[in-house]
Amino acid sequence: MATRTSTKLHIPHSKEDCELVGVLEQLTPEEPTQGRKIALILHGSLRHKHYLFQKRLALRFPMASFRFDFRGDHESGSHRTHGGFARDVKDIVTVVSYLRNTYGYEIDVVVGHSRGSVVGMHWLCTSEEGQRAHVMVNVSGRC
Repeated sequence: MATRTSTKLHIPHSKEDCELVGVLEQLTPEEPTQGRKIALILHGSLRHKHYLFQKRLALRFPMASFRFDFRGDHESGSHRTHGGFARDVKDIVTVVSYLRNTYGYEIDVVVGHSRGSVVGMHWLCTSEEGQRAHVMVNVSGRC
């Protein structure tokens, strides 16, 4: 029987001297992850990876997922900014690159709340990897 595991990751940021802190939820950690699909769960403004529904969703999601704190929020390094969407997209690029290069994961689903929806949609529309994802769930996102 598969055993779900939660692993806290500290991802070095590619553009700044800080770490992005997140939680990798794996349904079948004993199986290889190369080429496997994963969901990104993105939090809203001035919030964090465990806020509102994010943690509960991740623990019940039917596939592996990763949720993290954007720079300056909760456990991730750097200073907090408001409305730094371009900066948040760079955080997504850093996380996606890490998940791909370290585990072989491919992003298939993005769930974003508020600010997470806006930056998630931007990443999906402007990156090659984002355009290969199949699902975007927008929870209270607005432009």
